[in-house]
Amino acid sequence: MTRVLVAALVLGASGVAAAQTVVPTQLPPEVGQQVRVFEGALRAAIEGAAVRLAGRAREVVPDISLQFLPATGTRVDSLVMPDDTGYVFTIEAPAIEATSALFFEAFRRVNQANPRVANTPRGSDGAPAGTAPSGPDFSGPTLEYSQYVRQALIDTILDNGRSLPIKAGQTLTLVETGGQPMNPLAEAPRKLYLQVKGEDLLALRQGRITRDEASKRITQTVR
Repeated sequence: MTRVLVAALVLGASGVAAAQTVVPTQLPPEVGQQVRVFEGALRAAIEGAAVRLAGRAREVVPDISLQFLPATGTRVDSLVMPDDTGYVFTIEAPAIEATSALFFEAFRRVNQANPRVANTPRGSDGAPAGTAPSGPDFSGPTLEYSQYVRQALIDTILDNGRSLPIKAGQTLTLVETGGQPMNPLAEAPRKLYLQVKGEDLLALRQGRITRDEASKRITQTVR
């Protein structure tokens, strides 16, 4: 559903807290369709990032398959700002399922500690069959996943953002919430904010700047 975000302040017992009231709004049919298409592109991008991580993880530890939660997939909410300042899309990527992540890391440590095991069948490279070196370039499932998600969202902005009806003076903002923490007692994941000006998307659409130049104009914040 495409919605307008209206900010409100709520006084709570512990102080002043910011709250958000979401109010339905009517958009021209063609604009609503463009927003829905962009939502679909965002979902596909996150799904692609999860597939890439799963494939990379199988290269590192073939015996363990990383699982993701929730099973319902990626959640995307689109907000059209009521002051005509632009579009905000909130993305909740599925988190890595805790048990599969723990098993993965345990097997990876074993493989790193025992790269050669006596009496174990070996492949053509001399490594034990059924294992793969993790290599110094693999930083772990969580960090690798966040990097894949970040790049997938940047690519979506560059490849699909210019199809949105964004004007000069407006902005396109993506907020990736990091999914739900694997441990309910753990600290909430940090959010990734990506924002680009409408002027830059228009320049990209019109061929006045290159894709690489447009990529450098996307502001990235994690907090």
